[in-house]
Amino acid sequence: MTTRFLDLVDSSNHEAPIGTSLDKIEGIMAAVPNWAKGLKLNAAGFISDFYKKD
Repeated sequence: MTTRFLDLVDSSNHEAPIGTSLDKIEGIMAAVPNWAKGLKLNAAGFISDFYKKD
């Protein structure tokens, strides 16, 4: 059995040059800063021409 200590859901909008991959943006968002070693971060997103809720 796995215990969840924190499940944080937040949203953000990003503009990037045409051709920027979603994988690249998710990788940047999930990068763990040096001061938070061991913190498990993840990111998931989608590409859209207009704002919408997931």
